[in-house]
Amino acid sequence: LCFAYASALTFTSSSDQLEASTFTRVMTLLQYAEEQWLARQQTPRLAEVYALRALISVRQGKIPEAARAARQALALLSPEQSTWHVVCQTTLAIEARWLGHFQSAYQTLLRGLSTFRDIQEQEGSIVLKLFLGELCLEQGTLYQAEELFQTALREAKEGSNDQARALAGMAQLAYEHNQLAQAQQQAQQALAISMTINDRLLQVQATLTLA
Repeated sequence: LCFAYASALTFTSSSDQLEASTFTRVMTLLQYAEEQWLARQQTPRLAEVYALRALISVRQGKIPEAARAARQALALLSPEQSTWHVVCQTTLAIEARWLGHFQSAYQTLLRGLSTFRDIQEQEGSIVLKLFLGELCLEQGTLYQAEELFQTALREAKEGSNDQARALAGMAQLAYEHNQLAQAQQQAQQALAISMTINDRLLQVQATLTLA
């Protein structure tokens, strides 16, 4: 029950950035779940605790911490836990991107996207398209980045973190193409959504584009 409640609090949050009180509650619940499953030697369930910690740490921008948790989880996950496998591999792809290993990150994200398509994990697929779009933007493959951001924008829920990230990506692309009016409009849209859902990292990203 502790893990289920922690998962619900994480995945129903409108923002990837959990409120401080919610974050503290989730971490406490995961600690209880870890202690219980360690005592019962329930390895696959224990792996899920580490995987969820990895996801939360990525959302907080704590990449080394996230990667450590992802490696803990991957050592314990069963082959049937495919969604959590992708979550952890995506975390390691983000670490690779952070370390400058862009091709490795790109290939890992592509494999994850393929898995999510196979199991029809729609929301996870959107997130991976956004990560791929951001990676392509950083590497200067602008046409590919545009395709990924546009697809994510079409599929994202109205007013969601995913929609704001897609708009922020499109704004950066417009800026690269010197389409300043369009860049400003999309950045303002991203900023408005990020303020509504209280996502601080997205607020910073959109504000920087507007600067």
